[in-house]
Amino acid sequence: MQVVVFDLDNTLIRGNISFRFYLYLFLKRKISLFKLFYPLVMFVKYNLGFLSLIDMHHLVFGNFLKNQNLCFLKDYVGPFLEEKISKIINIPVYNHLKYHLAKKNHVILMSSSPDFLVGPLAKLLNIKNSFATSYLLDKSGNVTGIDYFLEGRLKAQFLDDHLRANKLECEKVTGFSDSIDDLPLLERCSEVYLVNPSRDLIEKFIDKPHKII
Repeated sequence: MQVVVFDLDNTLIRGNISFRFYLYLFLKRKISLFKLFYPLVMFVKYNLGFLSLIDMHHLVFGNFLKNQNLCFLKDYVGPFLEEKISKIINIPVYNHLKYHLAKKNHVILMSSSPDFLVGPLAKLLNIKNSFATSYLLDKSGNVTGIDYFLEGRLKAQFLDDHLRANKLECEKVTGFSDSIDDLPLLERCSEVYLVNPSRDLIEKFIDKPHKII
């Protein structure tokens, strides 16, 4: 059996799904411009290399997600995906996804984005296995903290745990990602696809077999 792991942001979709969702909420007048401004600045800083992925996520969590009611957010996830999925899907990578689903390979979606976005998107794309950043809730369903942040090292660990728990004997593991943050996961893969990779990520694979999309 072949196991195929897809990253989400800037890989299976174009851009960052979290920011696209926050922007959607603003355009639907569910959050204010003031509320949107801080995540926007943090995403820009991350893309310019001034923030690490973990720092960006924690800052956005503290300013935007903390104390938000999860049911309120979930109410808009479905309409957001239905309206935007065809516009944000990365077609070349999506074609690979469709190929592996048709071949009945074991497909996994892994993302550092929130699980309340990643899970419904995985279901929409017929991906049965997905892992994403998880949050802690209080009794009222308000977000109070981060349960775990699914960064590259944890993705690699989750992959090994998933294969072991499901007793999967795989012939090879194929990985798709755009980010050097996913290096621990990609190093676990026997076949690697780099999606619009940065120079730093390309340099990590300069002496290793890989393909670029």
